[in-house]
Amino acid sequence: MVALLLLSGVVACEETSDAADGGSYSNAPYELCDGSDRIRLGYQSGGGFVEESYFFEQPYGTDFLFIDGQCDFIIAGHKGTPGTFSAGHLDAQTAGELEHTLGLDQLPKGEFADKESCPDAGTVSLATAQFYGDCSCGCDPGTPAALERAFEAVTPALTQLRAQGAAHSGDVEVAAVARNFGSARAWPFSWPIGEIANERLNDSTMPRKERVLEGADAQTARDLRSEAYAEDGEKRIQVQSGGGLYELLVRDRVPPAFAAEITRFETRN
Repeated sequence: MVALLLLSGVVACEETSDAADGGSYSNAPYELCDGSDRIRLGYQSGGGFVEESYFFEQPYGTDFLFIDGQCDFIIAGHKGTPGTFSAGHLDAQTAGELEHTLGLDQLPKGEFADKESCPDAGTVSLATAQFYGDCSCGCDPGTPAALERAFEAVTPALTQLRAQGAAHSGDVEVAAVARNFGSARAWPFSWPIGEIANERLNDSTMPRKERVLEGADAQTARDLRSEAYAEDGEKRIQVQSGGGLYELLVRDRVPPAFAAEITRFETRN
């Protein structure tokens, strides 16, 4: 599953004023860019029935957006290439438009967790510093109306921000898992694959072996990923080393300070 808050059922939301649609919400302004380093908005979609590579390549889901109080954001790269993201900065006008488009001031304070009626389909969630809500296979009766409206509005917003962001060109993280699914490339690095070779990627009983790549090694890994996803057939990187065949997984590295704030946001710390 995506690294989301693990909630069960509905936690009562704090409501402060009546909404025109018969519901109620907190109508205090919600400022995305409040000057802090904390994450102010998070959107995630993913989980469900996924391949093993998902657990390394897509820790935030198949699609995601995080915006901090400095107006900096990261967003999942173009769909079809897992493990990528783009980054950018919102100006005051765009931030205000996003606050209005998503109706962030209309979201109730508190938490709402949809009953996951079809877990194979995964979960979509939207959260602010004051609210968390998720749905699976559509939203169940009783979902806050403001959350449903936000989910409807978020797709065009994601498209706009993806176009505005710049593709990550810095460090990457890599891992490998023993696997044979087709033709293989020669191992391209000077260090041994054993440093990142895993029997399984989703085994919580064993620490995962992975490595951060910088500079020329990072560019080599990105090039391998680009080549693999430009080819027909398997969209995977298979490499050969020491007589063994492995799938090489490449994930753009989110800047550590920003990643730490995402973890705080997801766990509500």
